[in-house]
Amino acid sequence: ITIASGATLADTSGIANTGTITGAGTISANINAGGSGTITALGSAANQILNLTGTVNTGQTLAIDSTFAGTTLEISGTATTGNAIAISNANQNLEIGAAGNLTINASESISNGTINMVSGSKLTMFGTVAASTTLSGTGTIIASGGTLDFQGALPSTLALQIAAGSTL
Repeated sequence: ITIASGATLADTSGIANTGTITGAGTISANINAGGSGTITALGSAANQILNLTGTVNTGQTLAIDSTFAGTTLEISGTATTGNAIAISNANQNLEIGAAGNLTINASESISNGTINMVSGSKLTMFGTVAASTTLSGTGTIIASGGTLDFQGALPSTLALQIAAGSTL
């Protein structure tokens, strides 16, 4: 499924994604459990956003294309993935919206790009975030599932939490 820039994919029954969804627009449907597909923010020009406003259940792989500057995967709902989100290029942006809550249950190795947290947002993860990664915003980052290693400076506007059995 390809979502055209600015378009919305909606389904009140939810979507069982076992294939690939790409584009820049909005997915307002829930992505049901049981699927093992891939959802990729993929713009056709600079500064395009794929916004997930529904619930994304575990099983989906989330990805951000690096072709155009400012390609953004925005989580405005609740999303859980068992796969790391590959962020290794300055063109890749991950944004957690004001009501967004993203849990990544695989070790991350983010080596570049931008993570932007909007006030009220939560990002739960473990792994490594390189110094070359830009972190901004006012949300909460929770170390959970292992060690979370920030190798660069963190903005004082971000709140940090450590789940039981984890290390920051």
